[in-house]
Amino acid sequence: MDQSGIMNTIAKWGNDNGAKLEGAYRLKGGWEGWAQVELALVLKQMFETNNPGSTIEVTREDPVYSGGTQRSDILITTRKGAQHFTNMIELKCESIANAANFTRQVSEDCAKVNNGAIIATYRPCKAWVVAFSVTKNLGNLQVGGGNLGAYSKTIQAGGTLMTLWWGTKDFQ
Repeated sequence: MDQSGIMNTIAKWGNDNGAKLEGAYRLKGGWEGWAQVELALVLKQMFETNNPGSTIEVTREDPVYSGGTQRSDILITTRKGAQHFTNMIELKCESIANAANFTRQVSEDCAKVNNGAIIATYRPCKAWVVAFSVTKNLGNLQVGGGNLGAYSKTIQAGGTLMTLWWGTKDFQ
């Protein structure tokens, strides 16, 4: 699946839920868990539509990294016959409560992907870092040898504009 399919689906979900995202941004405690569940559902539907005849499995909080306890936020495995491919998403969602530490949190996800070894069962794999940001420019953070980029489609969350920052790393 190309980057625009996944990122377009995430951006569309964000804009379709703009009022909820604006409210979630203001809640103490953050909104990443809710976003994981919602995005897992819409991404499963998108992958099923775009991969007829394939089996699509979407899970959360899987231990995909070898040698530790770190988990992925969303794991999407596409199987067709003996072939399979995995997309793994590390997600961060800025809120008023975590704004001061948000850049560090996204940087930690980048480091997790950059330094992690994906268990062979999940390879080949494209690991994604996706961050919903309101106040931070994350373009100096790197994943997979490149800087995170601001996705071309922003999210209008009521009166709050969110930028999607993203980058990927391939594991063979």
